[in-house]
Amino acid sequence: GNMLESIVQQLGDHLADKAAAGASVSLKTPSFELFATKDTADNLERKFIGDGKVFVPKLESIASGLTISVNAIAWEGAGPYFVAPNETQLSSSVISVWITERGTERRITNLTSPFLITLSALDGKPTSGLGRRLREDAVPTDRPCHAPHTCAFWDDRSERFVEDGALVLVNGTEITCAFSHLTAFGGLAEPAQDLGEV
Repeated sequence: GNMLESIVQQLGDHLADKAAAGASVSLKTPSFELFATKDTADNLERKFIGDGKVFVPKLESIASGLTISVNAIAWEGAGPYFVAPNETQLSSSVISVWITERGTERRITNLTSPFLITLSALDGKPTSGLGRRLREDAVPTDRPCHAPHTCAFWDDRSERFVEDGALVLVNGTEITCAFSHLTAFGGLAEPAQDLGEV
């Protein structure tokens, strides 16, 4: 993985570990905003965290009464992924999401109900399409296509963003993507090589 992301994740894990159950903590810098929400799995399910950027689905692989932390880093622009190859054509900010249990990261894959991740266009230009309302504050739009329009995740093996997930909402300068696993997510202006889920 990315060293800067790893350091910020450790900070998030530390903040979450010190938080009381039911608490949300955040830290904002010019480069990123870190969110950590600690509670039992059943209390975190079907809720928005990270300033509404991440929707937590039913967590089938985690016992409902188990205390966990759902953490997110909303990077300014591409964050630590600015070195991605040019052909990737990253066109949104990047959000990293992970879950920890007592300081240990839980691997989350193949969820039946996906996480919903809301990404902002890097250039602030409107995205394409007619928005569907997922949240009360979502206002449908119908504007020309600029970017982003494809959901993607960071693949450590190929060191690039790979097309994945499902685009479920286009709203002004944001897109919302559905993913059945957790990692770093972004939006692409052009479809990338599809390597499937890692």
